[in-house]
Amino acid sequence: MASDYDFSRKIDREGTSSVKWDLRGEIFPNPDVTPLWVADADWPTAPEIKTALEERLKHGVFGYTYPSREIKNSICRWYKNRYDWSIEPAWIELIQGVVPGINVALNEFSAEGEGAIIQSPVYYPFYEVIEQNKNDLIKNPLYLSESGRYVMDYRDLETKLSADDSASILILCSPHNPVGRVWDERELQRLGEICLENDILMISDEIHADFIYGEKAHHPLASLNKDIAHNSITFHAPTKTFNLAGLRIAFAVIPSEKIRERFTTASRRKISGSNIFAYEALKAAYDRGEDWLEAQLEYLENNLNTVRNIVESIPGVNMVEPEGTYLVWLDFRSSGLSREEIRDVIYHKAEIGLEPGEWFGPEGEGFYRLNIATAEPRLEKALCKLKDSWPLDEV
Repeated sequence: MASDYDFSRKIDREGTSSVKWDLRGEIFPNPDVTPLWVADADWPTAPEIKTALEERLKHGVFGYTYPSREIKNSICRWYKNRYDWSIEPAWIELIQGVVPGINVALNEFSAEGEGAIIQSPVYYPFYEVIEQNKNDLIKNPLYLSESGRYVMDYRDLETKLSADDSASILILCSPHNPVGRVWDERELQRLGEICLENDILMISDEIHADFIYGEKAHHPLASLNKDIAHNSITFHAPTKTFNLAGLRIAFAVIPSEKIRERFTTASRRKISGSNIFAYEALKAAYDRGEDWLEAQLEYLENNLNTVRNIVESIPGVNMVEPEGTYLVWLDFRSSGLSREEIRDVIYHKAEIGLEPGEWFGPEGEGFYRLNIATAEPRLEKALCKLKDSWPLDEV
C-alpha cells in the first residue's frame, strides 16, 4: 500500500510562508533547528485531492460558493466507514477551523466567569480560547499511570464539581494531543455520565481521529448514546488527516437540534463556511482519499518504530507510547538534567525544534512533543543527532 505513494521524498518548504519551517527563528532559540513541532506533515496531500483542485482551477470562475449537500453526504459516508457511526447531513455545520469553532461554542454556551474544564497537559489553544472568553479555567489533569499510560482522573473531576458548580463546559481532546491516548468506550461513557449529571456541555475536538495505531479504535463521543449525543458538539476536519491546514476547513457535528440552531446562528456571524478549494478538497479527500490515508498510516507506524528504537538507546529519555495522532510525547524527567541543560542539548547541540511540554500546561514540565509526520531519513537523522549529543552514558 505505502509503495503506491511516496512519503520519503524530501520537499523544501522554506520560503513558502510555512509556519513550521519559516518561523523557526521566532519560535526557537536556534533558527537552524530541524522543525519537528507544529502538527502538519512535510509531504504533499493525496494526489486525488490535487487532481480535484486542478480541475476546479481550470474552470476559472471562483464566485460565491456554498457547501453543497454532496459535501455533507461525503462526511456522513466517511463517519460510517471509519467509525461505524451513522450521522445525518442536517447535523453538520461547515466552519473555518476547529479552534474557531470551540471559541464560538464557548462564547455561545457559557457566560463570563463560568468554568471551562480541560484535561491537562493538553493542546495549548484550549487555554487561549478559555482566556479570550473570560471563562474560569478548571483543570482535571490526566495522570501517568505506572504502566506509562495516561488515564482520566474521575475522582478529581467529581471532587472539583462538588466544590464548585460554576462549570458549564468541558473540552475533550479525543484522541488526546499531546499524550496520544485513544479513549475507549468505557472511559468516554464515564466522562459523559459525569457531565450529564452536572449539566456540563461537552465539546469534543476529534481532529486527530483518523490517526489510530494497532488494535485501537476511535469512538466518537456522540456515538455512545442518545443522551451524550444531545449534550455534545463534535469538531472534526480533514486538515490533519490529509495535510490541508492551509485551506481552513472544518465542521461541527451536532445531533441536538436545539444546540445546533444556537451554534449555527452564532457561527454564521463569525466563522461559517470556507472557500471553493477547501470544499473541493474535503469532498475529494472523503470520497477518494482512503487508500492514501492507509498508506500514510503505514508510513507513520514505520516512523514510530524509528523513534522508539532510537529513544530506547538515550539514557533517561522515555517515549509515552502513542495510541493515536502523529505526535509523540517524550519524557526527559528521568535524565536528572536541569531544564536548561535539556533545552541546550535539544535546541543547540542536536538542533531539533521540539515543543516544550510546559506549552501544554505545567503538567507537561519535563516533556517535549515530537511531530513524526516527516520523511523518515530526516526524522532518523535528527534523533540520531540527539542521541549523539546526549551528555549521559547511563542514568
